[in-house]
Amino acid sequence: MLSLSAANIFYMVINLLVLYLIFHFFLFKRVDRVLDAR
Repeated sequence: MLSLSAANIFYMVINLLVLYLIFHFFLFKRVDRVLDAR
């Protein structure tokens, strides 16, 4: 079982934030390119 300590939760939140930023960055670049092509 995973014990959810404060450190684990903090690490999880940071991880999700980083993944979200990377995902958002790639999506934004793709949308920008599509809008430029039109």
